[in-house]
Amino acid sequence: MGVDQYNEKLWLKAAQIAIRADKADLVQKYLQKGLEIAPEDLAIRTTLSDWYVKHEKYSDNIKLLKPLQEDNEFDAHLAYNLAVSYHQIGNIKSADRYFQIAAPELSDQSEFLKDAALFYREIGKFDQELSYLQKYLKIVPDDVEMAEMYDEDSQTN
Repeated sequence: MGVDQYNEKLWLKAAQIAIRADKADLVQKYLQKGLEIAPEDLAIRTTLSDWYVKHEKYSDNIKLLKPLQEDNEFDAHLAYNLAVSYHQIGNIKSADRYFQIAAPELSDQSEFLKDAALFYREIGKFDQELSYLQKYLKIVPDDVEMAEMYDEDSQTN
């Protein structure tokens, strides 16, 4: 990196290599260095956000995305990351808000649909849970556990 230490794309590439090599400490270091150089770089911010969520650093993710929240400038993927992070730290109102923001663009992605369904089930919003579960089961019809949850909750609610 000594050749061009001010090239944020090199820091992103280094982080991607570190991800594949499972070098968590280097991933965070490289992505943070890239953000120092180019704080507006959405690719770096998104990669770091994904890394934070994967490594359960939810408060760090919320802090990372705070500038985007204040400007209301984020895509559905980052809104989903915020929803998961807020849910995990117990901020239900914000989690709900970001699940709703992400939903229009991610309603065909099974991971999002499952997480949203489980979130709404947990907070007792069964109509929303069932809606997400129904969409999820169209994509992943062989998920027995989710199918049983849908059957159980659709009969009781």
